[in-house]
Amino acid sequence: MRATSSPARSAPRGLTSEQIALAGSVRLDAKVSEMTSGVTSPLLKAVDALFSRHDAGTVVPITITGTREYPNYGVDVKGVLTRKVK
Repeated sequence: MRATSSPARSAPRGLTSEQIALAGSVRLDAKVSEMTSGVTSPLLKAVDALFSRHDAGTVVPITITGTREYPNYGVDVKGVLTRKVK
């Protein structure tokens, strides 16, 4: 008698191609102007309001895309300007 196997289940597309598509936010205790020193610190006080919200010093929306071997990291500029946090 010959043993037969059932058809293999196909994995979701992203798992076999190792594609990454992540979006989220980084929350830091320090404000943007506090993370630098020298001349740039007073200049960055103007953008502190753009990045601070939700009881955090800085919130930066980020994206990670690409493949597992070659990931691409980026800041979601639209999220910063529209103040939408994921």
